[in-house]
Amino acid sequence: MECLQEAWQQDLELRLVRAIGEPRERFAEDHLRMLRAIRFSSRFEFSIDVDTAEAIRELSNELAGISRERIGEEIKKMLTHPNRGVAAWELQYLGLDRIILSEESCMNAPTRLGRLTTNSTYATALAAWILDRNGSEGAIFEVASHWREQLQLSNKVANSLEEILQIHQTLYAWESLGVAKQKRIASAIEFINALAIIQSEDRATFIYIKRCLSTLEKTGLAPERLIDGNELIKSGIQPSSALGDILEAVYDAQLEGTISNKKEAITLAIAIYRDLLDS
Repeated sequence: MECLQEAWQQDLELRLVRAIGEPRERFAEDHLRMLRAIRFSSRFEFSIDVDTAEAIRELSNELAGISRERIGEEIKKMLTHPNRGVAAWELQYLGLDRIILSEESCMNAPTRLGRLTTNSTYATALAAWILDRNGSEGAIFEVASHWREQLQLSNKVANSLEEILQIHQTLYAWESLGVAKQKRIASAIEFINALAIIQSEDRATFIYIKRCLSTLEKTGLAPERLIDGNELIKSGIQPSSALGDILEAVYDAQLEGTISNKKEAITLAIAIYRDLLDS
């Protein structure tokens, strides 16, 4: 026992994660230990012992027998920790990503993931890792759908992941968007998380968007609407499926700053309605 304690102390001083005894035997007892070894090493900034790492690489296929829920929980713990980039790199380096994600192993450095802010959400981390592995031009939405199944993502996380990827794509066209569109995007729930990924990959674009936001915020990103559907009906507009489109067009004008009060909003709504009748 004393020898074992001395070995533990030595590994602690060396900042080393090492399986107790024969690594292959320990991992055969519980295959999830392979993921835990990576989680602990990345979290505490330790290295993985060479023999332990080699055993993980050799036995990586055995993870296929672990439930997707348990694997997903381990990945969530890794990606919600500030050292998430290190964890992802070790998963890739040891070939575990191939089993975990049921796709080809990838050796692209997870730079976006590693540069995320400390308190980034799980969905943000997943989005960054998808982009690191596939690039912005890849089939990222198909990958997100695939990961939803492989990692047993909750509906909330999966929906957030998709929204972050969608907004991320739109942000690179920011300059060409109108004020109304910019404000709508900036007031979206996942906007700040998509912007965090931009910050991790393109500092110049991030700074440009932040400066634009400072200007947009002066007139309000999501002000209360000047009118609603009931007011449209009271003004003589017949109830129909077009009501929603009219309201959105009026709100865009409000966001753009071309109208500023209820009277102007109703006048514009009536004009839009008449144009629709004439078309």
